Amino acid sequence: MSVTFLKNYNSPENMEKRCILKFEKDFKYYLETSHE
Repeated sequence: MSVTFLKNYNSPENMEKRCILKFEKDFKYYLETSHE
């Protein structure tokens, strides 16, 4: 694993993107399960 990869991975922009993706995934999952 390279240092530049880690820097990019932990950059605020990327962390924000990952949080949003995770949130969307969790939210979709929640919607799907709550309809049953």
